[in-house]
Parts: sequence; C-alpha cells; structure tokens
Amino acid sequence: MNQSNIKTLGELKKSGSRSKTIFIIALGILLFLSVSFMAIRIATAVKEPEPLIVTTPNSVAVSEAPSYALVFFINNDNTIGYKISADRSNTDQILINPGNSENIQKVITDAEIEFNSLNKKMEIFIKGDNTTKYPQFKTLIDALKTKEIFKFHMITSA
Repeated sequence: MNQSNIKTLGELKKSGSRSKTIFIIALGILLFLSVSFMAIRIATAVKEPEPLIVTTPNSVAVSEAPSYALVFFINNDNTIGYKISADRSNTDQILINPGNSENIQKVITDAEIEFNSLNKKMEIFIKGDNTTKYPQFKTLIDALKTKEIFKFHMITSA
C-alpha cells in the first residue's frame, strides 16, 4: 500500500472530505459500542441454575388407619394388589390382574357396594415406597379420578 494514500484525520479535515471524517468517527463509535456491549454481556451472563436435590422425608404424618378401608398396594414387581382392611388379621392382598384402570375401577365399585352395605364410609389408602414405579401409580390415580375419588391416603412405610 502506498504511504502517500494514507491520510491522518487532520489531513482529511484539511482536504475537505468532511463526509469521510464523519464516517470514520461513526465507525469508531460503533466499534466501541459493540465491544462495550459484548463486555457487559459476558460480565452479566446468566448461569444455569444448580440442580435441586430433593430429600424425601422419612415420615410426614402418623395416624392410625380406620378399621374399614380399601388399601391398594403397588408392589416391587410392578403389580397392583388390594385388600379391604375390615379383617385386620388377614394381611393377604388380592392381586389385580392385569393391573389396568378398568379392573381397578371394578374393585373400587365392589368395595363401595360392600362399604355401603355395612354403613361405613370408604377410605382409600395407597401403599408404595421409593421403589414404586410411576406408571403403576399413575394407573391407580387415573382409575380413582375416573371414579371421581380425589381424596386418599398414602402409606410409605410399614
């Protein structure tokens, strides 16, 4: 590049090319603003939040189960069972096979008939633990929603 073609800002002013001077100044200002904006953006970058660690409590509330209740069990082998706890000496559960929403609804209907014949209010308990798989729990909850049952108790330990 020829040195004679390069002019300083003062020489540009003297030569009468005012538009070139304004262009160079505007270009400098834009460059300064761009660099400043990027520096501010980098300095105030939002960091991803740390993952929240959820610790489940050992027990939330302890209460005695009523003598008459419908208890659903979500077992470790992903089966769903039930028992009507009127007879506390009998701890055997009846497996719902297959454990789908329709069969669970039939069990609820049969239990409602039994509780009504005994003049007892039916309370529903769901027993599971931290190994319980969500799909089985969801199947059970969906069956309760279909029967318009929105109140139930959770049992998470013996």
